[in-house]
Amino acid sequence: MVVDSRNRFVQVVNRYNLSVNFESFYACCVEQCRLDPGKGVLAAFSGGADSLSLLISLKQAGFNVTAAHFNHHLRDEADRDEQAAADLADRLGIPFISGGADVPAVVREEKLSVEEAARQCRYTWLLEQAQILDFQAVAIGHTADDQVETILMHLLRGSGLDGLTGMPYRQVFPLWNTSIPVVRPLLDTWREETEAICRNVGLEPVQDASNISPRFFRNRIRLELVPYLRDYNPQAKQHLWQTARILAEEQSLLENVKSQAWTDCYINRSEQWLSLRLTTLTELPESLRKSVLRRGLLELKPGLRDIDYDITRRLLDFSTGKTRSGEMHLFNDLWVNQSGDRLTIWIGRPALCDLYPQMEPDSQYIIQQSGSLEMAEWDLLVQEGNVGMEDLTIDRNGGDYLAQLNADAVAFPLVIRGPKPGERIAPLGMGGKTQKLSDYFINRKIPRQARRNWPLVISDDQVVWVPGVGISEAAAVTPQTRRVLRLSLRLKIHRPDGQA
Repeated sequence: MVVDSRNRFVQVVNRYNLSVNFESFYACCVEQCRLDPGKGVLAAFSGGADSLSLLISLKQAGFNVTAAHFNHHLRDEADRDEQAAADLADRLGIPFISGGADVPAVVREEKLSVEEAARQCRYTWLLEQAQILDFQAVAIGHTADDQVETILMHLLRGSGLDGLTGMPYRQVFPLWNTSIPVVRPLLDTWREETEAICRNVGLEPVQDASNISPRFFRNRIRLELVPYLRDYNPQAKQHLWQTARILAEEQSLLENVKSQAWTDCYINRSEQWLSLRLTTLTELPESLRKSVLRRGLLELKPGLRDIDYDITRRLLDFSTGKTRSGEMHLFNDLWVNQSGDRLTIWIGRPALCDLYPQMEPDSQYIIQQSGSLEMAEWDLLVQEGNVGMEDLTIDRNGGDYLAQLNADAVAFPLVIRGPKPGERIAPLGMGGKTQKLSDYFINRKIPRQARRNWPLVISDDQVVWVPGVGISEAAAVTPQTRRVLRLSLRLKIHRPDGQA
């Protein structure tokens, strides 16, 4: 089938004298975009020269292509342009679908720029349609000119190497779809070539007035900066495009190193936060630290764009410095905090109960006998039993959120409350010597802001267990112990360390 599609395309190229290198276009589709000619492709179709030439090229290359027009409802001519796009697809004998959204409403509700709101609405719809149709990819008509403009935009915003490599030929946007890629088969094709394709087949593209509006940053790059640069060097566009290709190739060589650094630093995550191992992060060279931090932001919020130098620098400085509060507002709804050996990036302000066991201020609970105790965010399970072989697998130090105590050394009722000023504990392994609870927390790197409401298990006015930290020598299991008291503290929602 591949050979047949190549032959049909060559015939069309010869018939219409198309200004496109078939071998280059086809190689880009199959090798760079990894498209299968036997599977369907959804082509984003505005009706403009770029998307029209993409539609023509994909059809003649033998792909099962459907044109998909998204109406942003941003201009008075939007409905007219949608009809014009439908007519063009009909003349080409290509199936046509359309959809739309009230982008101005999204701008108001989500506090986004018009460009970003339009982009999010458009990609969401396109990928949904590709999923419904069971197509292999969404094809976008981005050209070599778009690549140059993108590189310049990132350069002016202070982007790192990731931004300067430009747009990839094939890309998955997890924010909208985790499996269907967006592909760009025209990244090797210049805009003047797409316009020539349309002329040679006798079709008039839709003219979008917004493409020449200086209101949009990309348009100013296209209409003002690029011509200015070409005054200095007529080959400026080609050189920028070539530079992006070189950087992309070098970037691919670095990916293994960056991926290993990420694996070494990553701890865990939820929908609202992502945690990194601070000591490992700070041991990395600065360039790798920046890479890990940028990836952390993107893993947490895949839709983020243009993570510039200032954002990366502030995050880097915070990760290596000391702050009194242990937290910092980064930008928009993103926060970051340090706690022990953990650097956590948050959507929204850090919430201690998600990272550590926390009680409501001044609260207290009484446990009269074995059973379960339900607190605001946490549940405590207490069980009595005889010593058995299974006890050998339980952490006798109580340093996790599981512990076992010598039942004969612990008396009911048990009291669950937060620390009191000057309170002490006899840590396991210190031969019965006591230590201020505040020093005990510090030695185990419990962050200051988490200590005040940390739950303690009290028996006869003595601290016998500090969940997640340790148990008291007075309640420790010994070879003479015959009965144990097993305690388990569990967060009602997902915990950062992966426990229930």
